Amino acid sequence: MNFAETNENDKPILDIGEAQPEFVRIEQEGKIVGKVLDVGCRTGDNALYLAQRHYEVVGIDISPSVIEKAMKKAAKSELNVEFLIYDALNLKQLNSSFDTVIDSGVFHIFSDLERRIFVDGLACVIPPGGRFHMLVFSDQEMRSQGIRKVTRKEIETVFTAPRWKIANIDEACYENIPVGCSMAWIATIERL
Repeated sequence: MNFAETNENDKPILDIGEAQPEFVRIEQEGKIVGKVLDVGCRTGDNALYLAQRHYEVVGIDISPSVIEKAMKKAAKSELNVEFLIYDALNLKQLNSSFDTVIDSGVFHIFSDLERRIFVDGLACVIPPGGRFHMLVFSDQEMRSQGIRKVTRKEIETVFTAPRWKIANIDEACYENIPVGCSMAWIATIERL
């Protein structure tokens, strides 16, 4: 499944019309700081929430149609977010750095090789001391949704020293349409 796919109402399947509650929670706990990159931003709900909370935010997605929708939402709400059509596997080419990077549903779509490429790219855009927050479908989710599910071990295998320190991997709820709450992992990973 492409995370930009839509349902019968032309709404991206993984968009819920608001920020993912897990990202709202970690923002309220003070775990999001500085300049933020939203990888796989889809129609921008997480990015717009953070912009509303006065963060400088860049949102990227490979789908031109969802970036167009994100830009329209930003204009309508008069929020300043830079949305770019961009491939998350080419983060090295961004030539920018971010104190915080969030990922709501990108890591789990990649093959093992693509995950390593993605993590190498993250290391190029997150300076030492920066954080990566990732919300992914968990292997504990029993419903089949056509999306690759992730184990704790897979996260631990890719994010290793000397570049990364896993601060936490916790059970979470990934809100999505049409299922509602799916079992997920919310991980906070620090750049060393």
